[in-house]
Amino acid sequence: MIRTRLLVSACLAVASLSFLVAGCGNPGVKVNGTITKKGAPFQLSEKGVFQLTFDDESNPKETFPASPNKDGSFTIQGRGGGGIPYGKYVVVLHAMDPYDKQTDLLKGKYARGKSKLVVEIKSADPIKIDVE
Repeated sequence: MIRTRLLVSACLAVASLSFLVAGCGNPGVKVNGTITKKGAPFQLSEKGVFQLTFDDESNPKETFPASPNKDGSFTIQGRGGGGIPYGKYVVVLHAMDPYDKQTDLLKGKYARGKSKLVVEIKSADPIKIDVE
């Protein structure tokens, strides 16, 4: 009887601790935003496609693709729709127009390994990515 109570108490303690640790992670947030070029809306033709990814600045292997539209608006859903963790991200962006010719209107300036554009995600407030 005493051993059963000790076992149950130990199991409850482990379960409680696991719950607390799991709840202390970096929360995710779904973020909307717009891509602009020199402050003006950046729109692609019907044959164009934006390719947009956010690479975690502290861990570049952690990447979060966005879902951009031809009008430059986008959403970052995160893995499984759970959002993107708060933090700083290097923006990787290509404006392929026309897509079938693989012509990057940004000439690779914001490619992975070259991009110097960093954004900080601190809330669900919309973000603006302004390129040159």
